[in-house]
Amino acid sequence: RLGRSVLPLGKLCINSLSQLQPLTESALRDADGGLHPDLPQPAPGKRLQAFDLDSSCACGRVCLFFCDPTDVRKAQVWFEDLSCRWSFI
Repeated sequence: RLGRSVLPLGKLCINSLSQLQPLTESALRDADGGLHPDLPQPAPGKRLQAFDLDSSCACGRVCLFFCDPTDVRKAQVWFEDLSCRWSFI
């Protein structure tokens, strides 16, 4: 709110579980082929898993990350803008 007005800061539409799409390994890599440095690091001995949460987002990509698939309580939501920069939400 700003005074008596409500100002929208953004919009997020979350896909249903049946529509969640896993991100490919290449989507998580930087130009040198390593894990993008902005992204969370997977737990030791684990593989980072990511799913596209909002397939209708025109200004980037909203993703659900599991750094340790055995502990879903540590899931994180990240946004990738059109310049391929990742930000933690």
